[in-house]
Amino acid sequence: MKHLECFDIILNSETNRIFAGTVLSGHLVIALTVPIRIGQLVVAFTGEMRTKWVDKVSENIFDSVEPIVNFKTQMYLNERGTDDPVEPGNYSLPFQFTLPLHLPSSFQAEFGFIRYVCFATATILPGQTCSMATTKQCKEFKVEKEIDIVDVVRFQDLRHVGRQRPVQAEECFELIGCCRKQGRIEALIRLDEGVFLVGDTILAKLEIQNCSRRRPLRRCSLFLLQEALFHAQSFHGTTSSNRTLVKVLDVATLQLPHPGDRVSQNVELHIPQNTQPSSLDAPLIRLSMVLTSKEQASLFADSTPPPIASLKSLTCRAISIKFVSINFGSDCSFGKNFSLKCQKPSFNIVVALEDDLWNWIKEAVNELQAWLEKIASLFVDLAFEDVSGYLMQFIGKIHWRRGCIEVDEVRTVEAIINTDEICPRFAFQLFCAYAMVEKFELISVYYLRQLEFTLPSHPLYHFWFYVIFKQWNVFNELAITTRMLVSNVFTWAMYHGFVELTEFLWCRMNQSQLEMSCVIHWNRFCKNATNGRVFAYLCNKLCQRNENSICRMTIACFFRTVQRRGFREGSSLLAFLLINGCAILKARLFEAEGFEVLRSVVKHFDFRLYRILELSISPDQLEKAIQTLRPHFTKEEFNFFRSAHRRHQFT
Repeated sequence: MKHLECFDIILNSETNRIFAGTVLSGHLVIALTVPIRIGQLVVAFTGEMRTKWVDKVSENIFDSVEPIVNFKTQMYLNERGTDDPVEPGNYSLPFQFTLPLHLPSSFQAEFGFIRYVCFATATILPGQTCSMATTKQCKEFKVEKEIDIVDVVRFQDLRHVGRQRPVQAEECFELIGCCRKQGRIEALIRLDEGVFLVGDTILAKLEIQNCSRRRPLRRCSLFLLQEALFHAQSFHGTTSSNRTLVKVLDVATLQLPHPGDRVSQNVELHIPQNTQPSSLDAPLIRLSMVLTSKEQASLFADSTPPPIASLKSLTCRAISIKFVSINFGSDCSFGKNFSLKCQKPSFNIVVALEDDLWNWIKEAVNELQAWLEKIASLFVDLAFEDVSGYLMQFIGKIHWRRGCIEVDEVRTVEAIINTDEICPRFAFQLFCAYAMVEKFELISVYYLRQLEFTLPSHPLYHFWFYVIFKQWNVFNELAITTRMLVSNVFTWAMYHGFVELTEFLWCRMNQSQLEMSCVIHWNRFCKNATNGRVFAYLCNKLCQRNENSICRMTIACFFRTVQRRGFREGSSLLAFLLINGCAILKARLFEAEGFEVLRSVVKHFDFRLYRILELSISPDQLEKAIQTLRPHFTKEEFNFFRSAHRRHQFT
């Protein structure tokens, strides 16, 4: 803006490097050439911790943000609370922020960063004295300056973590030649202190004994490593992942003794001044002893690759997905009464493998059937035969998650949207169901107005048309009708399994809306839940808010189902809760009523459910339950344990 000659932040410090626990001060400099109406003038200091990466195997986006500090101060160039024009001239407004002690130091790496920014914003109100660009609407100007925060850890801060306590570690390494083992090398390292400051010199005392018959290595290296562990949730909040970066801070070369000899030597390792200090609660710097030749230094990789599935699983998964994509819906339409009508084909393979492959195919058919039924719920005004026939043309566009039989819904929807066969109405319905807000810009306003009158009455479309045309701030309105609008669409997303829409609404709803929409319906939702991803997301979020109430309602729902409908239906609900519930719910459900869950599983000799229990409950908790119930087992129940429980010994 030509009338705003200068708008900048000048810090009182000579550099942008500020120590935690001190005062950050400076001036906001403004130069005006004509009178301007400034509605709001804010100076703020914010800090955030963020981790982000893309998994190369699953192509999932992991992104998490954690705010650290957020300070704001309001400033005025005229009398407080007035919108009168500010006279031309040069203005310098002082500001200061008292920084908390032990703020995490600024940090920048491949998978994340800790960043602090001091910024100022000025909102220019419209008026006759403003430029043409701001005569009709407000305009905001922003200037920011990145601040480098340094957390100073002092000697007295380390007393409670046992700085003077010595530590030691020992390791044994096998030496492998081209044909056979050549012996081993034993190493012991001692440190007089367990905690060090940035800039300290570490004195390590080593004892190395060569127990080999030869001297295959003459030297080895001792590395001082800084390990940074990054944790993030997936973009949709359903999974989490870790990444590790290892940085070599210092290295020392050691001489290995002759075969049969034992030597002692002292090594000094220096911690550089520019090292990111570790937190006292979660250490970032770790000392590691590495005994390796210089040619093997490449062993310091960024992260460990994930385990690879067996060749049998990979083959069965690929064949089943290909078989289902070709044959599904060729002779029949899907629906609530759908069943696998085609006969088991002959694969000309081993019988045992043929049965496994057929089970994979049935699992893929059921998964595809469930997803298509969920999409069909968007067409409330069309006959089911018309919907099934229309959706069958998109079978070839379905994407599957890597390593499992599960439809990758987001990638599938994006693939369907990019096809020429899709109509704009169906595309808009998918945008609404999967909360693809950025996609609404692809549809013209005139066509959206037409859809508002042609689409059937549905809480999903009512919500999005209200948001698009009337008020994006719908979550903060106090009107009962507006609150019911949000509650209805959230409840619909819960029951129909649209986890993306559920997450979108959860992050924006206030406490009262969440209680009205979710907690009230939780009992019924548990009894009828079929989508594991939605249940897992809501269970984790609700238990973080009120674990006692959620666990109590869920456990009561399970026992009522068993009492009214029998163990057969109760076992399916129990399996669903154990597979998709959070750790808190699993533990409390297992311990309820004196381990009634385990008692019922043993009583009905349910091998599948017992296997799920083993995978869901900690070994210590399962051992405690077995020891408690063991005196009450009958002979048949005892034999069931002998055949099913491999982890414990029975006499």
